[in-house]
Amino acid sequence: MKNSGVVINTDGDYVNVVSVRASACGGSCETCGAHCESKPKTIRVLNTINAEIGDIVELEINSAKVLGYIALVYGVPLIVFITSIIVSFMALGEKNQLGSLLIGLIALAITYFIIKKIDGKLKLTSSEIKLRKID
Repeated sequence: MKNSGVVINTDGDYVNVVSVRASACGGSCETCGAHCESKPKTIRVLNTINAEIGDIVELEINSAKVLGYIALVYGVPLIVFITSIIVSFMALGEKNQLGSLLIGLIALAITYFIIKKIDGKLKLTSSEIKLRKID
């Protein structure tokens, strides 16, 4: 994944880069109707290219790592939710559909708490974000 930004501050071996994430509609938000806002975000990155204040840079993150995070945050809870509903439905029988849904929701909540614990250990570090100057 690539995104561009502007260096706003240098701090030793690191730079602070302001970047605006591209919207899903490709920048023509007024025509898509989703009303999504792309707010500027400041990212602290290891300055491997000797960037200076005002330089326009490209930030690159390993797409496989980002997709892994997306699978962890969205895919795993969905699979746990559906599996727990199916298993509890088979165990409790057809008459207790509400109980199966409740078990699925509890399993979903537990999954999110576990992911929150894991997320603290798997955060992207600034060394995983590569910088490149844009002419």
